Amino acid sequence: MYELYSNELKNPCNRVFVFDRHQFNTISDRNPSCVFHLPLCADTTTFSSVIESGVAEFNTAISQNRTPKFSCDVSLIGSLYSEKCPYNKATHLSDYTKGYIDALVEAQQNVYGYNLIYDSLTDSVVEKILGEENIYLFPENSVGDYKAVVADSLVGIKASEQERIRLLKYLSENNINIDLYTGSDTSMLPLVHNRGFAKSLTEMPLIFSRSKINLNITAKTIQTGIPQRVFDVLACGGFLLSNYQEELFEHFVPGEDLDVYSSKEELLDKINFYLSHETERISIARHGYEKCIKQHSVSVRLNQILQSVL
Repeated sequence: MYELYSNELKNPCNRVFVFDRHQFNTISDRNPSCVFHLPLCADTTTFSSVIESGVAEFNTAISQNRTPKFSCDVSLIGSLYSEKCPYNKATHLSDYTKGYIDALVEAQQNVYGYNLIYDSLTDSVVEKILGEENIYLFPENSVGDYKAVVADSLVGIKASEQERIRLLKYLSENNINIDLYTGSDTSMLPLVHNRGFAKSLTEMPLIFSRSKINLNITAKTIQTGIPQRVFDVLACGGFLLSNYQEELFEHFVPGEDLDVYSSKEELLDKINFYLSHETERISIARHGYEKCIKQHSVSVRLNQILQSVL
C-alpha cells in the first residue's frame, strides 16, 4: 500500500484489514479504530471437493502403474517475476543507479527473515531514481511514500526474481527434480520442468496435494506477513517448505505443521531429508492440514473479522 487516501482511510465507516503486520504498523495510526491486522485464510471446502473429484483418476493411474497427473517430487506454482519486473524494463537509469540497485538486490540474497531494501535506500538515491525513471505518481489528496514505491516495485520485485531463479537453479543443479507451474520464461533454468500455467480452481489443489514437497518463496513485497500460498498448500493437505517469515511462527510450528529454511543449503538439505523420510513428511502435512481447517478456514476468518468490527 504505497498511497494512503486521507479521506478514505479516515472515514469512520470504513474497516480496513491487512495481512502484513509491517504494513499495518505503517498505516494504523491514521485511523486506529478502523484498521485491523489479520492473516489470510483458505477456501478449504472448495479445495477438498476438487481433490475428492480427482481420486478416481489418481487411483486409476496407480492401478495402471502410471504416475498420476500433477504428481512430482518438488513443485512451485508462481511467476519468476521476470516479465513483471519494472527494473527489467527501465530505460533511463544511470549506471550509478543500476549499480546501487544491483548491490541492494545482491545483499538481499544473503539475508533471510529481514527485508533490508527499504532501510538501505537513502532519500537522495530515491530522488535520483525518480528523476531518471517514471515510476508512479500519487493522486492528489493522498499521502504517499515514494521510498516504498522504489523499495517494493523497483528493487523488491527484482530481488524476488533473482531469489526464485537462483534457488531453482541451485536446487535443479543439485539433482532435485522440480516442476514449475508458470508463464514466465524459464530458459535460464534448463533442468527445471516448466509445466505452464496451472488453473487455480481445478488444477492447483491437485498439484498441492500430490506434490511431495511444495515450495514457498515469498515475494519481497510482503515484509512480515504470510502469503496466500501457505494457507492454500496446507488446506490441500500438501507438505510445505517455506522461507522464513516472521508471522509464520505465530500461527504454525516448524517441524509440526510445515517446515522452514533459512539458506539455500538448508533448503537443499531439508528437501533431500523429506524426500527420503515419507512418514515424517506425511505426518507434518496432515498436522498442517488439520490446523488450517480448524484455525484458518474462510468461516473462521470471517467470524474474526465480524468480531473485530462489532
